[in-house]
Amino acid sequence: MLAAARASYEAGELEAASDASGQALAARNGAESAGQTRVAIGAGGLVVLGGGAVVTLRIRRRRQPPSAPAAPGPPAADPSPYPTEPPQPAA
Repeated sequence: MLAAARASYEAGELEAASDASGQALAARNGAESAGQTRVAIGAGGLVVLGGGAVVTLRIRRRRQPPSAPAAPGPPAADPSPYPTEPPQPAA
């Protein structure tokens, strides 16, 4: 469009050059507006995702019961299959 405006201007057709330059300007402004809209939608999406993550983490933290200390009990048996003391000779 801009090339058409330049060619019309160089050929001396000022009316056609004016129309072509107006169309080029309208296309540029439309592209700028579309870009701003895309950025606004992207930023809004990031805010929603971030907010959702924060809310999810807060809910998960609230649902976990507090950990209680373990009650004392008898000592656990040695789960090792190997003896810890050397075998005693039979008498």
